This record gives sequence, C-alpha cells and structure tokens, in this order.
Amino acid sequence: MKEQEKFECADCGCFYWVEDRSNFDCPNCESLMKLGFDETWDAILDNMIATEDEMRLVCNINGKRKSELDNVVSAKTEYHTIEQYIKFTH
Repeated sequence: MKEQEKFECADCGCFYWVEDRSNFDCPNCESLMKLGFDETWDAILDNMIATEDEMRLVCNINGKRKSELDNVVSAKTEYHTIEQYIKFTH
C-alpha cells in the first residue's frame, strides 16, 4: 500500500488523503460551478465582497484575470474562490 499524504484542494479548500496528488481530481470541485471573469466580477459586486474600485485596482496592478478576482475574494472572506463563497453562503 502506498503512503498517503494530506492534500488541500487549492480551488475549494477541502482536504483529502491521496496517494498521488498529480492525478487527483477533487470531487467537490467537480460539482462546483465554474464562473468566468465577468460572472465573477458581478458576483463579487452582488455579494458586496468588494467595490468596483477595489477590483479595478487589483486588476490594473495584477492583470485582468479571474484568478485575481478570486484573490480579492480570498483576501476579504474566508473562502478561496467565488464559487466556494457562493456554495457555502447561499
């Protein structure tokens, strides 16, 4: 039997014991919806996580990518992504 290691999914934050993290597909993430940049932007505004000015500043500095908007969610909430935020707060 292979030795298992504790693995935290970077997308949803769930922990799993896995033998090989390179081939691991998180079952929790498979059920999460995947939002694009525009949908993530709107969801952050709709849920009052950050202001438009805050998001614009982050994207102007770091680039206009969904991952940067998820960094805003992570910095301002206890969740790693907007999908995780929506799943656990609605």
